[in-house]
Amino acid sequence: MIGDSQKGELNFADVIDFLNRYKKHFAIISLAAGLLSVVFTMPYFMAPKYKATIIVYPTKTSSIAKSYVGLLSDQFDNLAFGLETDAEQLLQIIESDEITDKICSKYDLIDRYGIDRNGRYPNHKLSNSYHSNVKFTRTEYMSVEISVMDEDPKIATAIAADIAKMADSLKSTLQQGISKAAYEIIKTQYQQKVDKINKGNDTLAKIGALGVINTDRQPGIITETYLKAKASGNMALAKEMEKLLDNFAKYSPAARSFTEEVRIESGHLSDLYQKMQQVEMDAFHRIPHQYVISKAMASDKPAYPIRSLFVLFAMGFAFVSSLIYFAIKENYRRGKTEVTLGE
Repeated sequence: MIGDSQKGELNFADVIDFLNRYKKHFAIISLAAGLLSVVFTMPYFMAPKYKATIIVYPTKTSSIAKSYVGLLSDQFDNLAFGLETDAEQLLQIIESDEITDKICSKYDLIDRYGIDRNGRYPNHKLSNSYHSNVKFTRTEYMSVEISVMDEDPKIATAIAADIAKMADSLKSTLQQGISKAAYEIIKTQYQQKVDKINKGNDTLAKIGALGVINTDRQPGIITETYLKAKASGNMALAKEMEKLLDNFAKYSPAARSFTEEVRIESGHLSDLYQKMQQVEMDAFHRIPHQYVISKAMASDKPAYPIRSLFVLFAMGFAFVSSLIYFAIKENYRRGKTEVTLGE
C-alpha cells in the first residue's frame, strides 16, 4: 500500500504491492490510450502533412561590375560562398512580409488553412498558421534551410521552391533599385558634362571663326607676317594681320580658358562614363545570389503526425494519470479504514 500508518513514510514494499495489485488496471488503461491515439491519428481524424525541404547557400554580396569588369578580387568574388552575414541577410529576406504575402496570396493559404476571412483576427491566425508550417533556419555551415509542411506534398514542394526563388528575386530587386537610382544620378552628371563640353567647343568654334585658333604658336606667325608685309609695302596684308592681332588680344584669354576647361571636363567625362557603365550592369542585369544545394522534394511518407510519438505520449500520460488516481484512491481508502478501526 501507499502510506505507512506508523512512520508516515513511503515504503518500497508497499509500492511494489500497490503496483502489483493494480497492474491490470494500468495495462488496460495504457493500452486503451494507445489504441485511441492510433485511431485518432488516422487520416480521417488528423490529416497527414508532408514535409518539403530545400537548402540554399548565399553568395557573397557584391556588385556585378566589381566581380566581372576588371575589378575582380577575393573580397568581391560573386562566385564565392557567403559568410555568416550573407546567410543572416538571406534569412531576413526570406522572412520578409513581401515574400510571406506573396506566398499566402499565390497559394490562397487563408482558405487552405481553413481560416474564416470574416471571423476574428484572420490575418493573425494566418500568420500563426504560416509560421507553424513554414520554417527557416540557418545551418552550422552558413546555408539556409527552408522547410514547408502541407497536406499535399506537391504544394509543400512548390511553396519551398517559390520561397527560394522569391528571395533571390527580391534581393536582386532591392539591389537594382539602389543601382538604378545611382545610375540616374551618374547619367545626369554625365549629360551635364557633355553639355558643358559642347558649349565650350561651340564657343571655341566661334572664336576660331575670328582667326583665333592656336593661342600658343599663331601670334608669333601673325606678328612675323605683319612685319614682312609692312616692310614690303603690302598694306592690305599688313592691315589684315593687324586685325588678327587685335582679335588675339581680345579673345585669346577666353580661348585659353575654354580650351583648358574642355580638356579637364573631357577627363572627368571619361571617368563618369566608366562609372556609368559599371552601375548600369548592376541596375539592368541580374545574377543569382544563391546556390541551391538540395532541391525541394517532399517525402512520400507523412512527417506529421508522428504516430509512434503520439502513442507513446498517450500511453505514458494514461499510465501516470491512472497511477496518481489509484494512489489517491488507495490512500483515501486506507485512511478511512484506519479511522474505522480507531473508533
